[in-house]
Amino acid sequence: KLPARVKMIEVLTSLAGKDTNQEILRDLGVLPPLIGLLLDDHESIRVASSAAIYALTEDAGNQLVVGHGGAIPRLVKLATQLKDSSAAFTSACGALMNCALTAENRSIIAQAGGLKAMVKMLGSKHATRQSRVFAAGCILNMT
Repeated sequence: KLPARVKMIEVLTSLAGKDTNQEILRDLGVLPPLIGLLLDDHESIRVASSAAIYALTEDAGNQLVVGHGGAIPRLVKLATQLKDSSAAFTSACGALMNCALTAENRSIIAQAGGLKAMVKMLGSKHATRQSRVFAAGCILNMT
């Protein structure tokens, strides 16, 4: 069942890659379950969910849903606690970077320790080049 769950999340991520699907997926209510999956026991589910949230936060409306839905503290935790998954770092940092474009989310990111986490991410040995770019983008969007 686990590979099927991951595959379903990956399909959502793929669908989110088209701008025209962003609002449709929000209206279908896919974000709250994805936010919940950031706490899943299986790392592959957490990684896939953060990737889907990253893809969906290209849309400003989705950024607000993510912020209001409690995802930001979970994304900050994901970006700081997973030591062996560069995919988790990258997607969590990308989602936080996108969410920081919304003024309302900037205060949530700051309260969750996201700014400190992004600065720490820049020097992390576990960070990929892309996750560092996203962390720097998040910091830039916070200012």
